[in-house]
Amino acid sequence: MIRTLLTIKKTGMHRGVLQTRVMYKDYSRSFTKHLMEGLYVTQAHILTGAPLYVADIFGSTTRPVDSDGAASTGFAKSTLRIAAPTGRSSVWLFDGTANGLNPSYPIMSNFNAFPGHLIGIQIGTDNTAPTATDNRLVARVPHGVGAAAVAGVVEQLNAGENADLNGNGQGANYCGGMWWTPLRTTQLTTWQFKCWVQGNPGNQTAYLYQLLPNTTTVLFTDATALATSGAVASGGWGATPGAFVTFTWGTPITVYPGCLYYICEGPGNPGGGGVYVCMRAVSTGGTVRHGSTLTTTSIPPNTNGLYSINGAGRLYFIARGVLYNEMDYGSCDMYGYTVVNPNASFTFRRIFTNNSGNSITVQESGIYAPLSRYMGTASFTYANLSNVPVCIARDVFAGIAVANGETLEVTYSPSITV
Repeated sequence: MIRTLLTIKKTGMHRGVLQTRVMYKDYSRSFTKHLMEGLYVTQAHILTGAPLYVADIFGSTTRPVDSDGAASTGFAKSTLRIAAPTGRSSVWLFDGTANGLNPSYPIMSNFNAFPGHLIGIQIGTDNTAPTATDNRLVARVPHGVGAAAVAGVVEQLNAGENADLNGNGQGANYCGGMWWTPLRTTQLTTWQFKCWVQGNPGNQTAYLYQLLPNTTTVLFTDATALATSGAVASGGWGATPGAFVTFTWGTPITVYPGCLYYICEGPGNPGGGGVYVCMRAVSTGGTVRHGSTLTTTSIPPNTNGLYSINGAGRLYFIARGVLYNEMDYGSCDMYGYTVVNPNASFTFRRIFTNNSGNSITVQESGIYAPLSRYMGTASFTYANLSNVPVCIARDVFAGIAVANGETLEVTYSPSITV
């Protein structure tokens, strides 16, 4: 018999004494089909030429994955990895690709790095009954120490710097866009660019993609848009210096800190007029988490999705959305592997600390693990993420109120008993 024991402990001050109490203990009943997909691609030796398409935690339902890889690297893959570092610390996920400079080693590039909080055990606040087709936790508690906030401005660049560059012009089927790394997990509702037009280029649409950095100057978009806005008529935008235009996402989209995104607006239409997205000159110093791009191919999606970073400026933008109470994600550890023939077991655990200032009621837990796609070479003409986290388990239980300053320890213990 194969089964997994789920144990949840809470530690906090009770009557002035630090105490740990077991809040939940029962066998997990909620592994999803994505666990079976991870086992299937490995056991069936699915090759890159005919991959399996799966749904990931980001919102894409068409991620190609396989068990392929370069023989010179020992077919190094990170399929179904669960151990992960704390918070936003990077975890390297291998996809089987060999290093172009030294084929004996797997490739280590920005394509393969993910923040630790998106791998391993997760917690959330929703109690919707789990199903075998769940693609993510319904209301995941994000990593961090922030408090919840109602819909409003979450990030912006709408003033300052030292020069208005008047923006990037758009040609036919080209777009003006920017790369962005969110500060916090956010459910985005609207995005504003400062735009102006020449002539009448017609309706415009905003798109949000995941971004795959190749070098410090070249970027690739993913093949599939995670979100698309409603069309906005550009006839009333006016001329330079422009004004902020609101693009509303058809469905609010959740974005994660430590992940890179591309937001663009377009396309232009030289036959009927041009579209421009206003920029400000880059200030010296500080950490830049967003910047403008120069489009060198058509508006996504396309086979390579190649964009050059524009070092001269950053686009004006205003991002609006909803923020949630956060908890610090510790490392996801694996330990206690034991074999007493024919029985075997091991344990993996993550500790969450509430420093949000608010009480958080946890009602769901789960496991995120990566599946990977072998790209064949290190040429970086990628059209998909080479590693994508999927939800392999989701459990629901009676609510556990975690006060500010308290910690929650979530443990999964798989075992085989004959």
